[in-house]
Amino acid sequence: MSNWSYNLVAMYEREKISARLAYNYRSRWITSYVDKSVEMNPESALENLRRLVLGQ
Repeated sequence: MSNWSYNLVAMYEREKISARLAYNYRSRWITSYVDKSVEMNPESALENLRRLVLGQ
């Protein structure tokens, strides 16, 4: 689970033209735990995820 996750979306529509711009962010998250403890295995975490999408 990430500590921070958010999405921003901007949309534009005008007669025959439409556009959508989206930005997604997710902070580092854990993919597994070792020996059912709460200690994080450094190899089991994924880095931050940032994504910018321009669509129609």
